[in-house]
Amino acid sequence: MSSRTHALVATLLLASLAIASCSERADPPAAPAADAGGAASSTVPGPRFQRSGVSTDLLCALAASTFAALPDGFASAPDACACGIAVRTCKIVGTNDDRRRSLLLATGEETTGDIAIPGQAMLRFSAALLGPIAGPVDLEVAARDPATGERRAWQRAILPADGWVDAELDLRGFSGPTARLQVAVRSGSAAPQARLALGMPRLVVPVARDGGATNVIVYLIDTLRADHTTPYGYARATTPRLDALARQGVVFDNAFSVASWTRPAVASLLTGLYPAAHGVHPDSGLPNEVATLAERFRAAGWSTAAFVASGHVFGATLNFEQGFDRFLAVRGGKLESARTEEINQHLLPHLSRYGDEPFLIFVHAVDPHWPYDPPESHRGRFTDAAYDGGVTAADTRQDRLQALALDARDVQHVIDLYDEDVRYQDDMLGVLIDHLSRMDLERRTIVVVVADHGEELFDQGSWGHGQRLWEEVVRIPLVIHAPGASALSGRRIAAPVQIVDVMPTLLRWFGLPGREACQGKDLTPLLDGAATLERPVYFEERPPRQGYDLVGLIDGGWKIIRERPRSDVGPPVAQVAPDRLFDLANDPRERTDAAPRAPARLATMQELLARAESVVGPGSHAAAGPVAARLDEPSARQLEALGYVAADGGDGAPRTEPSSR
Repeated sequence: MSSRTHALVATLLLASLAIASCSERADPPAAPAADAGGAASSTVPGPRFQRSGVSTDLLCALAASTFAALPDGFASAPDACACGIAVRTCKIVGTNDDRRRSLLLATGEETTGDIAIPGQAMLRFSAALLGPIAGPVDLEVAARDPATGERRAWQRAILPADGWVDAELDLRGFSGPTARLQVAVRSGSAAPQARLALGMPRLVVPVARDGGATNVIVYLIDTLRADHTTPYGYARATTPRLDALARQGVVFDNAFSVASWTRPAVASLLTGLYPAAHGVHPDSGLPNEVATLAERFRAAGWSTAAFVASGHVFGATLNFEQGFDRFLAVRGGKLESARTEEINQHLLPHLSRYGDEPFLIFVHAVDPHWPYDPPESHRGRFTDAAYDGGVTAADTRQDRLQALALDARDVQHVIDLYDEDVRYQDDMLGVLIDHLSRMDLERRTIVVVVADHGEELFDQGSWGHGQRLWEEVVRIPLVIHAPGASALSGRRIAAPVQIVDVMPTLLRWFGLPGREACQGKDLTPLLDGAATLERPVYFEERPPRQGYDLVGLIDGGWKIIRERPRSDVGPPVAQVAPDRLFDLANDPRERTDAAPRAPARLATMQELLARAESVVGPGSHAAAGPVAARLDEPSARQLEALGYVAADGGDGAPRTEPSSR
């Protein structure tokens, strides 16, 4: 074994130590000590950012004195906080697909808590009426300054039709250091079984307007191929706004996902773990024991929100809400899935209202996921006006494309529609960037643009994603724009990186705890001049309801793909293909299996793959037991309309026997 192979193996073995620390999910540690200006104290080298302002979660302070019993239907709602005491009424609850970390209060109930009051603070919260409802309830939220006796209050009748009511109580001028907070729910004419959800209660000290980068937006574009974007050399101008962002930031030229479909890839982005460690697969959701990026930032003084248009993530039983103050499932009209402009209709007002708080926001946009149906405003940008074939946008679902006999013009028309959808998505990203600029948030916000996976566009005779591990589905764009950081401006990094590396990098940049619990790598050394992270690229795929797994690994320009039989979804396949080897330097489109002519290289790659599988692969011990998840009916029907068979939570792509490819 070469010295490089030994180093890689050692790195993989060290990574196995991270699995145990991820499996025992505790409430994330407190933020690093802050100086007088609110900046996090840290000694990490390389790019470093300091939080200005603070958003202090008040759920536990208020939950200590609650006594309401849970009504029917709320016992199974996800827990919203870990307070060190048993708090059954601290739940993630939602109305109109808008889920918020909340405290459930009964009519006639009152709760109080003492809270620390920094200078220039505001109390922010929301409220919604839940359960059997016959009329409104009266809510009063009041704070008293014990030093002066001054009392300030917010009061309103909450109606069933109100949905979430957003509110603010100005506490500036309180002398501190503490105040007594009181929340009272008076019955009004509501039924006794009604519950009021007090959502997102937090004490906010606004971000300093002259401060540096404090905020983070992680912007995920579903199904975006890196090689169909402008920063990655595509000839068409599909992503001019992303290109402008990339020229001012850092582009990772060789970025990879960890899977070729949405749910496990997004889970890896939000946890820093490989799929076998976080346990998210076609029939499972995110375990509570795994700490998420949102939980780490929430515990350290950021407000957190997610705007998600994918049913594979916003499904009500999948548990991706962990750590988000607000988690909005954006449904819409793009052939049963939301267009990105519909995300912006919620995201931009949220930023306008709460942009003065330090925030972490996760956006999951589904354009250009199949069907490739750009709006009329973007039709004709790349498609040929003379095309007279029979393929329409509605035909571009994966299941339909697989069943059609297409000629070269049809294939090109599908690609043209995909590119127009990419351009539409890029324009919608531009709408967000322009809004940040108008609000003077652009210079205070780190923007990470990434995809969960790519897309097969008949490159090897097939369509879609979730079934194979070709380069077109595992290669993804990764662009990070960090204003004010010269080390992150106009850079291109050639070393291979993965989606699992985003979380530990952001944690390091803000000096937050939790990097040791991630299997991904901090990318800072690459920005400081390191040539490589000394780690092979590993990915895996569990095609739903099929009798095989796929695993793969890239190292030194060589790639191995292995099929392995499974029996947990029925009888395993009778025969799997032998390991395949590709020389990506000379065969980037993976047309020729190099295994027969390079047996020594094949043996080396098989050894590396075996080591990787023992640490993070399908045969390894998962850090957390998978959480069985059956999609709620609206999410299942939405995914089914998109061409998935979603009733059992799976990907639903057509079966493709591995030996037939």
